[in-house]
Amino acid sequence: MRKYLSVQTKLTKEEITSIQQLKEKMENKGLRYKIDLAVFNNISGQVKHLLYTDGERLKGYAVMSCFDPTELEVAIIMEQKAEVFEAIDATLRNYVKEHQMKTMMIISDKQDQYMKQCLEKKKYTYYFSEYRMSLDFKRFVPSNKEKLMIESANFGDAKTILQLENSLAQSEDDQTVSLEDIQKTIVTKENNQIVASMRIEEELNCYAIYGFVVKEQLRGQGIGRQFLSQVIQELLKKEPQKVYLEVSTENEPALHLYQSVGFRIDTHFNYYLARL
Repeated sequence: MRKYLSVQTKLTKEEITSIQQLKEKMENKGLRYKIDLAVFNNISGQVKHLLYTDGERLKGYAVMSCFDPTELEVAIIMEQKAEVFEAIDATLRNYVKEHQMKTMMIISDKQDQYMKQCLEKKKYTYYFSEYRMSLDFKRFVPSNKEKLMIESANFGDAKTILQLENSLAQSEDDQTVSLEDIQKTIVTKENNQIVASMRIEEELNCYAIYGFVVKEQLRGQGIGRQFLSQVIQELLKKEPQKVYLEVSTENEPALHLYQSVGFRIDTHFNYYLARL
């Protein structure tokens, strides 16, 4: 059987179906992946797809995200075979070198011991962890404080939003804000100044909350809780299948907030770094 590796910007319906089938197969073994359905339709140019096929069978898939031009962020779904990982890893490393990037980050379920062994063998080092949390609709506790004025962001807000997001980033260059992101971002203001923002992604009636941040000087005053509560209340009117977000395992204040509102931990993702 001929083995074939390809890196591409767009996926066909047949390829998406094959990826979903591989994902379901591995999830049935108890593994989870930081790969959302929305990524298949991403047209920003910041996302590419790596497919490893053996004959007509898909054995491995990697979503390659480049939100920072110096770093490639990758999530991999694959059959647990050394030759599959070796081929995917070699292709990723070549891609990083060709595009003159400095680092590559692999995101893996903490429970995936096989992936951990593969990464450590290739000298990837543990970098940080985050939880993916989903809202338990029955446990949602809305805030009863005075409502905030919430509005859509515009591109003139990009610099302020970037500054807010970078206050929580792993490094100074960890974040960028694209026009596509701005169009999905909502903010709340005081005295015409942005004090909190978040981005809402939707796919197949599932809603993801990203980039949720409150101005540092105003944290602990209930603004974040009220902002989040109002957004969730609006999302629940749409009768969503799921509402979820992600948070650093070391961000105890945020973790406490999310749990108190009604979110529960689904998955523990580890990030592994390779400097090339």
